[in-house]
Amino acid sequence: MCMAFLKKVWVDRVSQYPDRRRLVNVDTGAVSTCDITREEGNISIEGTQLNATNFNDLEDRINASIDELTTALNSKQAKLTAGTGISIVNNVISISLTDADTQEY
Repeated sequence: MCMAFLKKVWVDRVSQYPDRRRLVNVDTGAVSTCDITREEGNISIEGTQLNATNFNDLEDRINASIDELTTALNSKQAKLTAGTGISIVNNVISISLTDADTQEY
């Protein structure tokens, strides 16, 4: 059974201190709150950010591809069944062998 694609809208995480992490000293059990900054040296390639804009673009492209495939399949199905006595409804193929005899597969 084919299920329709359910498009999801991705949302960025927003917080007051996005770079802050809680560190627990294992030896003493003391809790510290720190702001963490990246110290990555030279960056040769930034890479693609994981954010709502990029995820929504991905969803849009997947959705467009599914729409295009559905349209193409519906067109092929219409050409296949036109004037042949064949019908396809809800993934059930019906073939009319004569006016009085119809088989379903």
